[in-house]
Amino acid sequence: MEFLQLLGQIFGYILPFAGTIALVILSVVGLKAVKLIKRVESTLTNVDATVTNANNAIDGLNKTIEMTNKYVEDFGVTSKTVNNVSMSVEAVRYSLEKTVKKIIVGWTREYELIKNLTLSFLDKVEKKVKESAGKKTKISDQKESEEQNGRK
Repeated sequence: MEFLQLLGQIFGYILPFAGTIALVILSVVGLKAVKLIKRVESTLTNVDATVTNANNAIDGLNKTIEMTNKYVEDFGVTSKTVNNVSMSVEAVRYSLEKTVKKIIVGWTREYELIKNLTLSFLDKVEKKVKESAGKKTKISDQKESEEQNGRK
């Protein structure tokens, strides 16, 4: 029992020092915990600001995507219109091509007839010109002979 009493006395002297050391360690840990909590609060404030900025950026991006979708839809309508106009132009071109081909085919069929008619007309005109030239020659020959006869 003396041992226990001695042990009790030793712990009686050590306990206040150990308690003081424990309180100092506990206060240091408490101060560090308070600083950590302040840093966490500051970090959370920064994270909140960053999240708000990210949300604003995402909202702006959503608006941009909506505008892009609208432009894509408008472009789709425009491209359909351009395609329809292109198809109309192609239809007109095709119809015009068929019409021109029909005209050319008809003209080539009638070309021979027109050529023959024109040649026969030109032959008749040429014959008339030759006949009238022949008559003029005869008349001028008669005048010359009359003049020569009249001079003699």
